[in-house]
Amino acid sequence: MIRSITLLQLRSRAFSSSKSSSISREARAQLRANRKAALKKGESNSTVSSASGSGSASSTTTSNTTKLLPRVLGGALLVSSSVLFWGIVSPSQDSIPSKLASTIGLTSIWNYFAEGFNKPHRDILLPNWPMPNVPQDLPCPHTLVLDLEGTLVNSSWTKRYGWRHAKR
Repeated sequence: MIRSITLLQLRSRAFSSSKSSSISREARAQLRANRKAALKKGESNSTVSSASGSGSASSTTTSNTTKLLPRVLGGALLVSSSVLFWGIVSPSQDSIPSKLASTIGLTSIWNYFAEGFNKPHRDILLPNWPMPNVPQDLPCPHTLVLDLEGTLVNSSWTKRYGWRHAKR
């Protein structure tokens, strides 16, 4: 009785059970020789036909299109997404990727999401005067906003100590 078994199935059968394999030593040696010959030829996808009980095995190659298709599709996806990203971040609006990204609306979607990070969360950052719970005759206090980072306060982070603040 002749069975057709791929090399992957043989490996999974050999490692999946702790019992000894049903393939003889001669057949295993022949399989190993066939694998080495296939690797020398450059054939990575081969099928092995083995006769149960006898020591003969032959190698037949199958088409490599099953392994080539995911690589081609992955490469096409990588190239197309790279071109579109280039179109979004390109400083010149005259480049072809930039025109393509704006034509399909990708630039406007990117700008919409980036706007949430760039704009302040509120329209009015300081409260309007007069505030509730404050007497109406009290004049509006002057407000001075200082950025102390790097001038009076210096923050640094290390893995060992975490955030440390140096103040002048």
